[in-house]
Amino acid sequence: DYAHTINGVMWTQVILAALFVATRIYTRYFIVQSIGWDDIVMVLNLLTHIAFVLSISIGTTYGIGKRSSVIPTSDYPKAVMWEAIGQGICIMGIAASKGSVALFLLRIVVFKWHKAVLWFCIISTTVLCTITTTFLYTQCTPTAFLWDKSLAGGKCWLDFTDIGLTMGAWSALVDIVLAILPWHIVMNLNMRRKEKLTVAIGLSLGFFAGICSVIRTFELQSLASLSEFVYDTVPMLLWSTTEITVTIICACIPVLRPLYVKIVYGSRGESSSARS
Repeated sequence: DYAHTINGVMWTQVILAALFVATRIYTRYFIVQSIGWDDIVMVLNLLTHIAFVLSISIGTTYGIGKRSSVIPTSDYPKAVMWEAIGQGICIMGIAASKGSVALFLLRIVVFKWHKAVLWFCIISTTVLCTITTTFLYTQCTPTAFLWDKSLAGGKCWLDFTDIGLTMGAWSALVDIVLAILPWHIVMNLNMRRKEKLTVAIGLSLGFFAGICSVIRTFELQSLASLSEFVYDTVPMLLWSTTEITVTIICACIPVLRPLYVKIVYGSRGESSSARS
């Protein structure tokens, strides 16, 4: 029974992500005094993260994380339903997390090709995640047949695994691009070396999000052959929430430098931090 593990890991990550986002918004609003679209999308990202974890948490009360043999027959479809709801929210949360990182970089880019690459990452990821979510809920007719195979006349016309693999591979690729590109961007900016390294290293931690995405995609590969769906998909769920959490933290670290400067240097650092 992995229900307690699921709830413990996921809600701990939500709290950690919420602390970083709250600190980010505080820094931008009270210190830098400049709230941008990247901050708004980051808050949206946190909300989708919470909704995803809440859906899975509700699902654990019906059987997510347990063997089907110990789940009441009437509860099993509800467990699958809540996992499906959570997966759809998670997919859109992944789009929001990549978008927030890219929007932050758009605030500091100099070259046009940087902007083109970043907008391509935002648009392509959003479109692909939207398509993936749409197919997730339309792969079966009626939709409820996705979680309740006892429905008469229900059928599934699509193998969702291939779509999920495509989305996972693209997500990992975007993570790598968003981890490498900051080094090229910040080195052309008129910033102190320490500030450049803070931004570049912070966002380069997105490599870990890419690793999470690769592992999640690997778990997804065997989805079609799972005999214990709500039990065997636990690793995929945990890697999904870890990917979003890591992305949130990576996107917040560079933004928190003005707060660090204020804490360490006090009023002497305020004027310089306001430019960050």
